[in-house]
Order: sequence, then structure tokens, then C-alpha cells
Amino acid sequence: MSGVLALYTTVYPGAERFLPAWYQSVCAQTDRDFDIWIGADQVEARLVADAIGKGFNARSFIAPERGTPATVRQNAIDAILSSEKDYPAIVFVDCDDLLYPHRVEAARNLLQNSDISGCAMDIVEENGSFTGLSFHPPALSEIPQMLARANIFGLSNTTYRTDMLRRLPPAPAQCRLMDWFMATAAWAQGASFSFEKTPQMQYRQYGQNTARILPPFTADDICRATALVVEHYKHVLAYIPEIPTATRTALEAEQARVQRFADRIVQSLERIERYVTGINQLPATHIWWDYVAHPSLESQWKD
Repeated sequence: MSGVLALYTTVYPGAERFLPAWYQSVCAQTDRDFDIWIGADQVEARLVADAIGKGFNARSFIAPERGTPATVRQNAIDAILSSEKDYPAIVFVDCDDLLYPHRVEAARNLLQNSDISGCAMDIVEENGSFTGLSFHPPALSEIPQMLARANIFGLSNTTYRTDMLRRLPPAPAQCRLMDWFMATAAWAQGASFSFEKTPQMQYRQYGQNTARILPPFTADDICRATALVVEHYKHVLAYIPEIPTATRTALEAEQARVQRFADRIVQSLERIERYVTGINQLPATHIWWDYVAHPSLESQWKD
């Protein structure tokens, strides 16, 4: 894929301290043929520039007043798509993570033969120390069908062709799992997916992560995550038009399974504690949201 790409991130309160290192990793890319776009979610654009410091160069996007996290990101995507530059793709990265030098180059290469590419990530602690664990799909052959149950295409490790993004429905303003919504909508559109098995990012796990993947999980963690996943299925089934029959059937089956989990496990203190014990005994190789109604523990709520 040739042409100037757009590299997009969203800055939110509390992430400012990570910006200098993030920006340094962006500037260290082997492929520098991209423009930086930054969405400001409840953060003033000047504070972003001040945090990064000397040499900062980006096309900032100011968040809409009282915008939700989803509208901030959706409006930024729309601004990039309507820009005077005809960007062939958008590289999505989180500003609290770090890019390895070949992140953009690898994404560009993968998009030669796919609409959407993702990459594995090394998982690091808040201070940047390596946990010894990496984030990757259990089996590449399961992509994209695995999107019915869990997600590997986040807004830190994923790159979309812009012609595919133009075909996707806008995420509803109240959508809190926008990355999963977008990937599911693309699956419904028949998008082709690819995934780089070599880690191209450092994925930071700390208290402000919406989608944590490292155990130990608590009962509160599972309850909050379950509510988000239940909400996700409502959004994708209501706001994604013309879902192919097989895809809709898979989504509805997972929706029913998660709802049963919510009804049987989350509503019982004894059962949720037993589930937490079980999930924390599994190997620490989770992907986003697979620890909600994990298939390995399904006997706990099917009985």
C-alpha cells in the first residue's frame, strides 16, 4: 500500500504522563510516511502539546463539547475521512502504549491483501516493565468468527483501510466498546482481516484500562465487564444494518450465552466468587472480554 497514512490516537485525562514516550516511539518508526491526528477527550489541545514538548507536530482534533468517548473517536474518524488528503488507511494507536519501530511498516504491508490488520502486543506494567506475556489470538484460523465472542482488534493495535471505514455504520454515542463494534461491523460487511503474530506494540496494563486482560480478576471486574459485553451485543444487533444470517445467528447465540451467565453467575455472590476462583486459575493468555462467560467454565452456569 502506497500513500500517506493517518496515525490516530485519543488523549484523555490521566494519559498525559505517557505522551512523551508515546510520541518518541511514533517518531522512531521505520515508515514515517504518515500524518499524526490526535483526538482530545476532555483534554485541552494545548495541554497535549505541552505534555509532549518540543518538536510536537500533529493535526489535532478538538473534541465536541460534552461528547462521549465514542463521539470523540467517531468525529475524529469522520474528520480524517473528509480531510483534503486521501488517506488510504488509518493506523489506530493508544497514547498510553508504545509502538515498536516497525509498527506502521508492518501494518502497511499487511493491508496489501486485507481491509483490516491487527498485531500482537507485549504486555507491560504501568511503569513499562515487561510482564513476560503477550496479547495474540489463540488461533489465526478463528479470525473473524471469533469476533462473535471476543475481540483482538483494538484501537491500539489495528489499522483500517479508509474505504472500509466509509462502509461502516457510525458507532452509537453510548457505545463503550467502540473497537469491538467497529470490527464486528466490518465482519458483517465481509471485510478481510489479517494479523501480525510478531508483537508491534507494548500494551500497558494499569488501573485506568477499560479492557484489562491480566489476572487476578475480582468479582467487581467480572461484573463490570459483563455489563459492558451485554451492552455491546445490544448495540451491534441494533445499529449494524444488514448483518448476514450466519453472522447474526452467531452473535445472537453469544448474546444469549452471556445473558445467561449474567443471570446465573453475576446475580449470585456465591457463584461469582466461585467463577472468579476458576477464571484466575486459567492460563493468563486472555484476549479482550473472553473472561466474561469463559467457555472453560461454562458448566458453572449451564447446570
